[in-house]
Amino acid sequence: MLITIQKIRHFGILTAIGASKNNIHNIIFKQGFFTGLIGIFFGFLFSLGFIIVQNIFGLIKLPEDIYFTTSLPMIINASDLIVISAITLFMIFISSLIASKRIDSFKTINSIVSD
Repeated sequence: MLITIQKIRHFGILTAIGASKNNIHNIIFKQGFFTGLIGIFFGFLFSLGFIIVQNIFGLIKLPEDIYFTTSLPMIINASDLIVISAITLFMIFISSLIASKRIDSFKTINSIVSD
């Protein structure tokens, strides 16, 4: 939605030169969805890297007198990755859809003229 609000003037210009509302909806939806996919990819890379580093070096320490180990063990399951991916993809889809539908509330001439 932030991208939609920031680029209202650009969408107004596209509409003025002949782009249909469906074209603009598709642009916003695809941009939001692909941005979300990039976020998912880098989030998985970061989290898997952190899990590997934690399991090798034990950065998060636990008190030995309470727990049986000195560092926090981290395990990731394939089912966890699938569930997390499904939920985040659904959230990205919904947020991209909302952002693309939000463009209907703006008038073309107002978005071009206003600064």
